[in-house]
Amino acid sequence: TGLPEGFSDLIVLANKTIYFVEVKTRTGKQREAQKKFQTIVTQHGYNYIIARSVEDCEVILNGVL
Repeated sequence: TGLPEGFSDLIVLANKTIYFVEVKTRTGKQREAQKKFQTIVTQHGYNYIIARSVEDCEVILNGVL
């Protein structure tokens, strides 16, 4: 797709803010490339979220949208 290894599953743009969202199952674990991507994203001041359910997304995004 042209995206770097470890790039988040979703990108949410809301209220002039970018949220990188990684979708995981309840027991799913981040790969090392995903952890590295999270570090880079957060070091640049962006938001990185691991969502493990639809409810997680709703809680997170209701405060945003």
